Amino acid sequence: MYTVELNTFHMDKNEVTVGWFRRFVEESGYAYNL
Repeated sequence: MYTVELNTFHMDKNEVTVGWFRRFVEESGYAYNL
């Protein structure tokens, strides 16, 4: 067993596919950092 630290973690109640997210980004101009 080991410890993992995450700086940022988001969870939502709705599943979102990569395709849906890509469409959202393209249509809205949303900018995000990976």
